[in-house]
Amino acid sequence: MKPGAVIGIGALLGLTGLGFWLYSQYSKLMDYTWKIRGYHLNSLGLDKGDINLYIDFTNKSSLKFTIDSNVTDVYMNGKFLTTIKNYSPITIEPNSTTTIGLNIVFNTGDALKVVGNNLQDIIAKSPNVKVKMDILLNVTLYGIPFKIPIVVDTNLHDMTS
Repeated sequence: MKPGAVIGIGALLGLTGLGFWLYSQYSKLMDYTWKIRGYHLNSLGLDKGDINLYIDFTNKSSLKFTIDSNVTDVYMNGKFLTTIKNYSPITIEPNSTTTIGLNIVFNTGDALKVVGNNLQDIIAKSPNVKVKMDILLNVTLYGIPFKIPIVVDTNLHDMTS
């Protein structure tokens, strides 16, 4: 066999192996897990609510990447409440869990229209108040941008207990 053919076969096998490794890492990356770690109520008034929500994101791959930004749409009982935008980069280490903070500022008047007449109604009905967050993480890995979607379906009671 000619030396050029051996080099070509070796290069082809190397690229194929690299492709399989990258695909397996991408599959692990997209097999992330998350859970709500907790929240902090900054303020809750007649016109505005301000909550910090903390989500633990577990990266099961051996790839380190950066979340460049995230955009989150928040719904209560199926009705749009607010959009959260975060442009602070967050580094996600390989095979680890990283806490991602989301600051949710919303109009309490809009929330009251969805669930009741006053803040006491929201608290009393918290197990029945459905909260959905459509989170879109804008990620960069080795200079290649892509998106990771996360959908949080919960209720107000579970978020606050």
